[in-house]
Amino acid sequence: MTEQERQRIRDHFETDIFSQFGFAAGEVVAFDSHHAEGYVGRPMRAAVIAFLKDHFRYYTMHSNNGLHSYAACIKIQGIPFPNRLFDNKYAMLGVDEWQQRLTDMISKWQMDDANKGFEIGTNGRSSGYMVLYAKGTSRGVDQDADFDECYQGEPTWDDEDLRGRVALVQRFDTFVADVAIEFAEYCDTFVIEDRVVQVPHTIQVLVPKTEVNTS
Repeated sequence: MTEQERQRIRDHFETDIFSQFGFAAGEVVAFDSHHAEGYVGRPMRAAVIAFLKDHFRYYTMHSNNGLHSYAACIKIQGIPFPNRLFDNKYAMLGVDEWQQRLTDMISKWQMDDANKGFEIGTNGRSSGYMVLYAKGTSRGVDQDADFDECYQGEPTWDDEDLRGRVALVQRFDTFVADVAIEFAEYCDTFVIEDRVVQVPHTIQVLVPKTEVNTS
């Protein structure tokens, strides 16, 4: 995998909110920050709210339960993988080593203190969507949130709340990109072979008492 191929996959999932305001990607930005053109707090807050409102969402369980959350479509045909991986990528999905790697990546993300209270799972036909959940529940995140709501003239979601939520959702998006890139690396590095493996197992048989060694 070339760096350009990895970046193309990353760009498919990640959204750069802050560069339009003159800040570098990955820079920690407060809404009262300034750049060369001056104060950008109000338009930046609007951009952050738009990002959260417009982010793709998917059902947390069945569609008839009406619950949904921040999500990403991870169906293979929709991800810009290099064409050379075509013959390998569908078969790779069912390989035990890849499934274990995916499980390990999800576990590591969930163990990060920054992601405390949240977990990631898959949903949809053939697990074609990755979904952000409130930990231990099937509840969606921010399903009924009104980011523009005010109480007594003050926003219900203050700047700190919004920064925290945007950071969480962006970490989720980055994780999905990391998974897709890791999957592409597996497809590019390995081939799948069928092998017959003899697996010993224990069975029970009847043995005459006279043949049993009781010493």
